[in-house]
Amino acid sequence: VLKRKYIMSLHTKTILSEPPTNLKLSVEEQIDLGTKYAKGIDVEQDFEKAHSYFVSAAAHEHYVAQNALGIFYYHGLIGPVNYNEARNWFILAALQGYSQAQNSLGIMYGQGQGTPIDYEQAFKYYNQAAEQGLPSAQHSLAVMYENGLGVTQNEVKSVCWYKQSAAQ
Repeated sequence: VLKRKYIMSLHTKTILSEPPTNLKLSVEEQIDLGTKYAKGIDVEQDFEKAHSYFVSAAAHEHYVAQNALGIFYYHGLIGPVNYNEARNWFILAALQGYSQAQNSLGIMYGQGQGTPIDYEQAFKYYNQAAEQGLPSAQHSLAVMYENGLGVTQNEVKSVCWYKQSAAQ
């Protein structure tokens, strides 16, 4: 019987001391219930329960759950804001190609949240998300090209990305 479940997120560890009953659910069911509790859809909003479901799904390396945990720590939904923990969860989801997590990392590196400002890293993550069609990342990439942040200033590329983001 599972007594402890460890989830490694780079330099951090989340420990469930007692196995939650949600381990009997499929990963998709855990994510669905986590989302419902996080947003208060058909249930009373409960961030602790949502967190538990997302942790269980993240144990299976599911990028949506990893991203959700990043959001929880980024916004301090179950405790104080923890940018380092948020970034670690976003990195795990971004490594699987999840554009929302890539965009979140672009924001964090571009604004120096939990890390020194690093426009090259911000550009890298915005570019990954923009190439997948995420309008907010496309807009951020346009701004970076316009102002030469993390990339050589390029008005043509800036206008191109602004147009792509506006077209959606």
